[in-house]
Amino acid sequence: TLNYRRGYIVGSFGGGVAHSAILGEALAQTSGNIVTNIYKDATVVGAYGGGLAVHDCLNLAGAQGWAHVVAQNTTMNIDGTVQRVVGGSLAYDDTDSTSTTINAQTKTTSSTINILANAKISSTFDIFNYVDDRTDSFSELYKDTFEVLSKYAPSVAVASGGVAMGDCVRSEVENATINIKGGEITGDVIGGGIAGFNKEVLDKEKNKINGSYVTNSTINLDGGKIEGNVYAGGASDITGKYYDEKDTVNDDNQFAQTYVEKAVINWTGTEITGQISGKGLVNGEASTADNYEASKVEHSTLNVNGTLTLSP
Repeated sequence: TLNYRRGYIVGSFGGGVAHSAILGEALAQTSGNIVTNIYKDATVVGAYGGGLAVHDCLNLAGAQGWAHVVAQNTTMNIDGTVQRVVGGSLAYDDTDSTSTTINAQTKTTSSTINILANAKISSTFDIFNYVDDRTDSFSELYKDTFEVLSKYAPSVAVASGGVAMGDCVRSEVENATINIKGGEITGDVIGGGIAGFNKEVLDKEKNKINGSYVTNSTINLDGGKIEGNVYAGGASDITGKYYDEKDTVNDDNQFAQTYVEKAVINWTGTEITGQISGKGLVNGEASTADNYEASKVEHSTLNVNGTLTLSP
């Protein structure tokens, strides 16, 4: 259990960390329940229910190492201030290689996010001034992933699934739940995960397997306020931009995708300034007929109980 009672925390991961380089293999596996409690006097920049899987190979052609993080049951109870919440784990591959397999992968069986009365959650990030004075790899990694994440999904404040960022990556959550019981959210709430700058990775049957996947997603809108939209699906960026100083575009990295098999949204009381959609987000906007596959929702259901109004 992680208890954040007060203070300012940059980067919270409930699960383990697996870091693989070049051809190495790394596994971080957590069994049982992982609980993160963020109290009202605490501020967290980037809160993940799961862990972090990282692979890098120093641009070595064909390098096919493997970093894998497994978490069983994760729960985040949020009653404080958080800048971006992710229910699953982060898979990150910074190789720029010719690998044809998944190099960084995360799996979570069950993820639950409880948003409570005093919670204040946003889709923005503070500038990481403290990182500028540090040169260790993980400080730079935190800075890179959080800042780039804000480009791939700029409007997302709460994501139910995990994040698949970089070349050959896959993030999975079997059962993902968001319970909004109170608090204030500035930004979008999504039932899927986030994916960006992915290369295409195929299995033996030629099915695309890179990206962020959620099997069952449930969003319960019972209280509080959302100044933003609620989407059943995830958020993907298929521009191929790395969002560096030059906004470099790599045509091989335009294959990001998120997928939600079954999504349910139960709306009973949350005040929403925005819309509720059975779709996902692509390049920061609601998906269209032309790009729907990049942020696909197989089945979505909206249940409304009571007299409720969406504000424009």
